[in-house]
Amino acid sequence: MRRASLRTLWFYLVLALLWLGIATWLYQEQKRQQRQDQESQRAQGRVLINTIASSIRSQSGLAMFQPERLEAILKEVAAEPGVLALALFDDAGKTVASTGQVEKLAQAPEGDTLENWTEETLQLWSPVRIGEIPWHRPGPRGPRGPLGLGRGLLGRPEGRGPWEPREDWRPPPPPPDTDYFLTVLIPLKSLQQSVAAWVRLRLLVGAMSFLLLLVMAFGWRASVRGATLRSSLALAEEQNRMLQEMNLAASGLAHETKNPLNVVRMAAQTLAGESPPPDWQDKARLIADEVDRLDARINEWLAFSRPRQPKLQPVELGSLEEEVRTLVSLDAEEKGVHLDLRPNKAVVEADREMLRQLLFNLLLNGVQSVEQGGTLAVNVEKQKDGNVTISVEDDGIGVSPENRDKLFTPYFTTRQDGSGLGLAICRRIALAHGWRLRYEPRTTQGSIFILEGIAAADKET
Repeated sequence: MRRASLRTLWFYLVLALLWLGIATWLYQEQKRQQRQDQESQRAQGRVLINTIASSIRSQSGLAMFQPERLEAILKEVAAEPGVLALALFDDAGKTVASTGQVEKLAQAPEGDTLENWTEETLQLWSPVRIGEIPWHRPGPRGPRGPLGLGRGLLGRPEGRGPWEPREDWRPPPPPPDTDYFLTVLIPLKSLQQSVAAWVRLRLLVGAMSFLLLLVMAFGWRASVRGATLRSSLALAEEQNRMLQEMNLAASGLAHETKNPLNVVRMAAQTLAGESPPPDWQDKARLIADEVDRLDARINEWLAFSRPRQPKLQPVELGSLEEEVRTLVSLDAEEKGVHLDLRPNKAVVEADREMLRQLLFNLLLNGVQSVEQGGTLAVNVEKQKDGNVTISVEDDGIGVSPENRDKLFTPYFTTRQDGSGLGLAICRRIALAHGWRLRYEPRTTQGSIFILEGIAAADKET
C-alpha cells in the first residue's frame, strides 16, 4: 500500500512538471509571436515611409513639385486604414507638411530607437533621401550641438507648422543628400487582434492540456482504486467462501448433534416413565428439558444460517396474524399481556412461511419485553406509494440508546434466557424480500419495530 501511494505521488509530480513545462512553452511562444508581430508591424511602417519618400523624390526630380501636390500625397497615404498621421520636417525642425490626426503624434521618440510604442499606436521616425524640394527654404541652422546636430529646432518657434518636434530633441545626423525626416503614426488594432487571437488559442491549448493531464490523474487514481478494490473483492470472496464452508460445516455439525440429543431425550423420558426413585425422576426430567432447550437453540441457528429464497405469493395479513396470535397466546396469557391485533384486509406479496416466522419472532420478542399486564399492538398501514407497512408496538422497557445499533446483530441479547437470533432472523427475512426492518423508541415508553416496503398484491380480499 505504501509503495502504491509513493508511485501515485511520483505520478502526480510528473504530471505537475509536465503541465509546468507546457505552460512555460506556451508563454515563450506567445512572447516570440508578439515580437514577430511587432517586427512585422515595424517593417510595414518602414515600407510605407520608403514609399512616401520615393513618391516625393520622383515628383521633385520631374520638376512637378508643388506644395499642394505634397499635401495631396500625404493625405492620400493618411487616408489608408493603416495610417493615422504623417509629418515631414527638415533637420532644422521646421515642418514641411503634415496631415491626419497630428494631435496624437509624439514630440520625440523614446531613446535612440526612433520609434514609440503605445497600447494603441506605433510611431516611427526615419530619415528620407528626398533631395531638394524647390519651394521649401529651410531656415538658418543654429550652432552645432555636442553630437554635430543642427540647433535650428530651438531657435525658430515662429516657423513651425501645426505640429513640430519637441525642442529638446534633435534628429540624428541624416545620411548624405538627406535633409528631411518623416514620422508616421500607425494603429495597432490588427496587432492587438492578432495578439488576442494567439492568446485565446494558447489559453485553449493550455486548458485542454490541463484537462488532459487532469483526466490522466483521475484515470491513474481510478486504476489504483480499481486495483485496490479488485484485491479487496478477491479477499472478500475468499472470506465469503470460507464463511460459507464454515457455515456448511457448522450446519452439518448441528444436524449431527440433533441425533444424539434425540437419543438422550428418549432415554431420559424412558427413565422418567419407569417409576425410578424420585431423585432419578427429577434428574431425568431436567435432562429432557435441557435437551429440548438445546434443540431449540440449534433449530434457531439452523433457521438463521440456512439461505432461503422467498417464494412470493399473495398473503392475507388478517388470517396470518390470527395464526401468529394463537402461537404466542400462551406466553401472553402467562404475563397477562393484551394483544391488540386489529382486523385488516391487506394482501401482500411475500413468502407466507417466512413472513409468519418474522411476525412470530417480533410478537414473541414484544411479549418478552413488556411487564406484567402490558400491551402489544400490531398496525397495518397502506402507504401512498402502494406499499404496506407493518408496525409492532409495545409498552415495555424499550431499548437503551447504546444498544440500538446492536439489536439485529446475531447473538446479541439483553435477556438471560434469550438466544440473540430472533431479531437477526427477522432482519434476514426482510432483506431476502427487499424490505426494511428498523427500530424506533416510543414517545412515552416501549419500542416500535417497523417493517416497511412490503409490496401489496394486485387483489385484496
